[in-house]
Amino acid sequence: MSQSDFPNFDPLFCGKAIKYSAIGSVAVLALAILILLAVDSTKGRCPGWYAGSPVSLWFFVIFIIGPAVAVMVYQARHWDKSVHRIIHGEPEPAISFPETPYEKMSAQYRTDEFRERLQYNRMLVLISIGWVFFCAVPLFLMLGYCVNSPWS
Repeated sequence: MSQSDFPNFDPLFCGKAIKYSAIGSVAVLALAILILLAVDSTKGRCPGWYAGSPVSLWFFVIFIIGPAVAVMVYQARHWDKSVHRIIHGEPEPAISFPETPYEKMSAQYRTDEFRERLQYNRMLVLISIGWVFFCAVPLFLMLGYCVNSPWS
């Protein structure tokens, strides 16, 4: 298959969407760490950055936003490999490994016909926007609940 077989996939457009999403995710991570370091948490509703739970907001920032940002940055840096995989499909697994139940169930979605009809541009833009908002959940929690801000 070639790129012309996918009328709903523009690698440059999707690559820009993924790169902007990576930049937004890194900005959210940097802003969250900056708030955690710079804002005095003792005056807000979350002393010590504990939002009414035994888990600190540092945990959410490091172990939720951190890996999510790492995945998006990796995807942005290796976009050419993703383009190759989208256009040419998944590589064939080794013959010695049996098919997993997931592979058996998802076989209908690996056909060329399905891949040609998929709205890649729209899907990747929506995933990119959703990814940045997912990374921003702890930031919204900090700004909306913990920090004495005009919004709280």
